[in-house]
Amino acid sequence: MSSGDWTLNVVTVEERIDKRTVKMLAYEVEKKQFMNKSILELSPVSESTYRLFDSVLLSFYYPENPLLGECIWKGSRGAVYTRSSVPYPYDLPYTSDYGSKGIVFCAYQVLGSNPFDLVVCDHTYRNTDRERRALYSFQAIDVMKQAVMFPDPVSAIQILEKMRRYWNSVPSKDIDIDSWYPVVSRLVNRVSGCNEARHKFTKKYPNLLYLPPVVTNHDKNRRHQARSWLKTQDDKYLLVQRDFNALGYESLELRCECDGGFTQDDLPSEQEMLCYKVLESLKDALFGDFFIFDEPPKYLIIRNKTASWHGMATVIR
Repeated sequence: MSSGDWTLNVVTVEERIDKRTVKMLAYEVEKKQFMNKSILELSPVSESTYRLFDSVLLSFYYPENPLLGECIWKGSRGAVYTRSSVPYPYDLPYTSDYGSKGIVFCAYQVLGSNPFDLVVCDHTYRNTDRERRALYSFQAIDVMKQAVMFPDPVSAIQILEKMRRYWNSVPSKDIDIDSWYPVVSRLVNRVSGCNEARHKFTKKYPNLLYLPPVVTNHDKNRRHQARSWLKTQDDKYLLVQRDFNALGYESLELRCECDGGFTQDDLPSEQEMLCYKVLESLKDALFGDFFIFDEPPKYLIIRNKTASWHGMATVIR
């Protein structure tokens, strides 16, 4: 090791201790001509050891790390970059569910990966599981959920664009630790808080429709009809999670209703009522034992010719 006006070599020396000759580690220090840099030389170093040493250098966060691409956002609590074209070293830890595409730095060290073209750094993260080298998928999501709280709205748009295939991510159950929904939700909320960023995003992505929650059977019926209507449209819409309504987007059902995509029921005419009676007589003759009710259902006719569905049957046990 050399720096400034000194140089140091690691050597071994023999010393007599308790009448025994013992090899001891020592440093040989010499003065030299001043040099305005520091140099560390290690030898001998095998090829495998050098590869390990090289990968360890890549495992720490610093702005010049070759794994980092373009800087999207950087602050005291963390940073977000695009992923560079430098291959992910085999020796570095990665989240098994996501492979080695994006990278997650925690407390300045690589601890996991993400499925996006992103390098996400959370400088404040503390890992309490000392027995596991790499992050689980839900831990990688938690890190990103924390990291996206701080970028400005314009930077949030860049991050959100990298996560486009998860814009429609919704929890599959009440507690879904593997869902990217909260990360997308926080990014959308960051964008919605700035008029300029919101206008920029909606101008670039005009054809988004959000999906409100489906609760009742009536909601399910409308959702099925609206999805069928969507398939017939020349304009290609992208369905996204409900938080996008904060950016001013319409719901799928509202857009379908405005375009006349839902069925519209009306009372039958006198001629249509005769047709009902014919159908009823056939039903009684062929399936009388299957359909038993005190009062017949209400007779309705679908009038809307532009609807994707022109009829529907519901079987009640």
